[in-house]
Amino acid sequence: MEKICFDINLKQDLLKKVSVTFLGKKLEYYTYPGVSSYKKTHKGILYLAQKLPDDLKPNKILNVGCGNGILSILASIKYPESEIHAVDIDPRAVALSIMNLSSNSRVTAWGSHNLDQIVDYDYSMILITISSNCPEEIKEILTQAYNHTRPEGVIYIFAENLTLKSLQKPLQNIYGNAETEKRHKDYIILSARK
Repeated sequence: MEKICFDINLKQDLLKKVSVTFLGKKLEYYTYPGVSSYKKTHKGILYLAQKLPDDLKPNKILNVGCGNGILSILASIKYPESEIHAVDIDPRAVALSIMNLSSNSRVTAWGSHNLDQIVDYDYSMILITISSNCPEEIKEILTQAYNHTRPEGVIYIFAENLTLKSLQKPLQNIYGNAETEKRHKDYIILSARK
């Protein structure tokens, strides 16, 4: 798998340490301005991680739009046997994720401009954070995710500032199904199964 690593230095004085408790485990990680939630763990990301099914045993998880890496970290706690790949297009996010994930040998983070650069096509779970409101980009991300999901694999989408309709219709068209997991005034969470 070709991995793009960005050579970027984060300004140390802008790093902020955040803590969160998940499944009884207290975690600390760093945030950075302009990458995911800066002051605390986004309540929607925490909700999604808590609601991921306990009965699933995904062997391989892909986290697209990983931001600071917190969703990958939470998924690694929820699914301790899973191999997790975390990708983002933002060089600052990749640098921050690598820093936050450095002590977790089961999670690998790297830069990816699109999912065409990922050669694995057998992910049992894909976690996507969508920040784009461009319909063509959303459709492309969902189509690529479908191609990288193994049969019976699941996809979970976390999106801020998007309408349910803008995500549900393309997800339904690509996967043939779409479930609304949570609809909040600030975010939505959808899922589908291949």
